[in-house]
Amino acid sequence: EAIFRGGMPKIIATDIDREKYYRDYVNTYIERDIREISNIGKLDEFYNFVVFMAAYTAQELKYDTISKAIGVSVPTVKAWVNLLENSGIIYVLKPYASKVTDRLIKAPKVYFLDTGLASYLNKWPNAETLENGSSAGAFFETYVVSELIKNYYNNGKEINLYYYRDIDKKEIKIDF
Repeated sequence: EAIFRGGMPKIIATDIDREKYYRDYVNTYIERDIREISNIGKLDEFYNFVVFMAAYTAQELKYDTISKAIGVSVPTVKAWVNLLENSGIIYVLKPYASKVTDRLIKAPKVYFLDTGLASYLNKWPNAETLENGSSAGAFFETYVVSELIKNYYNNGKEINLYYYRDIDKKEIKIDF
C-alpha cells in the first residue's frame, strides 16, 4: 500500500484522493512547469516519455531503447532524462567500478523517485494489482532506492550510492 500510494507529503499526511492528486500533479508538472523550464514543443510526446519512464523504473538506462519505444531522437531522450532528473522526478544511479573510467562505460539504472506517481502513470487501480504484477520487484527496488536517497537528502549528506552487477548479472546496491 505504501509503495502504491507513494511518498508525496500531502498523500501521506491527508486523506486526499490519490487519483485526483496525481492527475493534478501531472497536469501541473507537464502543462505549466515543463513549459516554463524547457522548450518542449510536443507535450504529448513528453507525456508518453514520462509514462514510459515510470514503467521503466529500476532498469538500465538505455537511451536507444527509449528512443525507439517513444519515437523521438536519442538526443531528445537524453535531454528529457536530464530534465526529469533535475526536476526530481527520476534518479540516475551509477554503477560501481573501481576505476572511474569503467563507470563511464557501464550503463546506469534509472529510478522514479515517487512510486505512487509511477504507479499512477502505469494506471494501476490498486495496491494488489501492483503487488501481483510483473513489475512488483522493480517497484520494490525503486521504493528502497528512493527511501535511501530521501534519507541522504534529509540528513544533508551527499548521495554516494551505486549499484554493482557481477559477471553473472547478479546485482546489489552499495553505499559508501
